[in-house]
Amino acid sequence: MAGIASAAQMIAPVITGLSAVNNIAGAITDSTRARRSATQAERQMADRQAEQARQIQENADRERQKLALSSQQAEAERRSALKRAVARQRAMFGSAGISPQDGSSEAVLLGMFEESDDERQRREEMDQIRLNTIDQNIAQQGRINILQRTQLSERNKIDKASGFSLAKSIFSSF
Repeated sequence: MAGIASAAQMIAPVITGLSAVNNIAGAITDSTRARRSATQAERQMADRQAEQARQIQENADRERQKLALSSQQAEAERRSALKRAVARQRAMFGSAGISPQDGSSEAVLLGMFEESDDERQRREEMDQIRLNTIDQNIAQQGRINILQRTQLSERNKIDKASGFSLAKSIFSSF
């Protein structure tokens, strides 16, 4: 019996060592899986963000096209309205016996042109503000994407470092 007890005492450290090796192998496997998962998560996020950026750019392009078309239509309407107003004013002057070269009639017509030009400038300024807003939205989404990728990368680095500290603690128990 004493031989069995002494053999058991000799086998106990071996079993403890095998258990530790098994724990280390498990930790390494878990760490490898975590690294693969982290890399895959980063790739998936990059793919999602690339698709999102493409969609945002397409939407922005459509908005720019709509804005350009709207601006062209507004300009055509402004010119048409100005022509009608000038013709109506000239007809009124003619029916009142006022000459088109008369100073007051010319001043009235010039005032109409200036008002129309001011309206055009205000519309162009608003269009520029809308274009700037579209560009700012695209840039903001790009900054958000970079921030999200950086956060995920840093989180993965922390997880990787904590995995190494787990392995280090397992090895230091020997």
